[in-house]
This record gives sequence, C-alpha cells and structure tokens, in this order.
Amino acid sequence: MVATSSLSRALALTLVALLFAACSTDSNPTLPLEYGDLLFPRQKAVDGERDVMEALVYGTLEVSEDCLHLNDREGSTVYIPIWPPHYSLDFEASPPWVLDGAGRALVAVGQEVLLSGGEVHTLTGISGVDAPVKEALATRCPGPYWIVGDTVQPVSE
Repeated sequence: MVATSSLSRALALTLVALLFAACSTDSNPTLPLEYGDLLFPRQKAVDGERDVMEALVYGTLEVSEDCLHLNDREGSTVYIPIWPPHYSLDFEASPPWVLDGAGRALVAVGQEVLLSGGEVHTLTGISGVDAPVKEALATRCPGPYWIVGDTVQPVSE
C-alpha cells in the first residue's frame, strides 16, 4: 500500500507540473515580447490557417524609443508592424534580425524590406491581436499598424 500511495503522489505531482508548464506565459507566443525596452508585438496563434491581408508595403525597419517601426518608402507613413505569431527578434545580433518560426533570419533593422499584410489605424475590433498586446501598443507604440502577412523579405538592390 505504501508503494501505491507514493506512486499516486508522484503521478499527481507530475500532472500538476505538466499543467503549470502548459499554462505558462513562456509557451504563449501571443504576449508582447520585450527585448530590453523594445516591444515586439505578435499576432494571436490560431489553429489551422490564419486569414492574412495581401497588400504590400516597402520601407525601412528602424527602432525609436520602445518601438520597432517601418518607415514606408514614400516617407509618408510610419507603421508599427504586428508580426506573425511565431516570429521573434534576435536582439543580440548587430543589427537585430527578425526571425521566422523556424529561427531563420529574415530581415534586419536598418534594411529596406517588403512586407505583405495590411494597414489598420486602430486595433479596436481586431480579433487577431490579444488584449495585452493591444494595451501595450496603445500606451507605448501608437499606430498606424501593419498586420504582417506571409511575405517578409529584404528588398533586393
């Protein structure tokens, strides 16, 4: 009986540990990522395919204050990109690089880039962005925003 009780207790502790790991914010790619003081907002992760906008914008990725932003090629608009769910930023690199979900470097800060997606002036009513991301952006990086689609690449010279 003692062995059965110890086994049950060990199994229960293992299940509790697994539940905490599954609920940890570290496994949730929808929360804003911060690199130092820099905010790197991402879209919600969804099961299956996500709907994406298909407009194109050319511009230069730059950092100012708390925000990574895109200055469009015409110089008329500064967008705050909201990246796909599993993208990240290699802030240790010089210059920092945006990485895809597989960890491949796509574009660097300071580069002229091409992004697909679409422009939104406010995140109110946008279901693809979690509330904590919206709150962080509203206070630290006001729009307009560019909801980044599937194309993220440097502009070839």
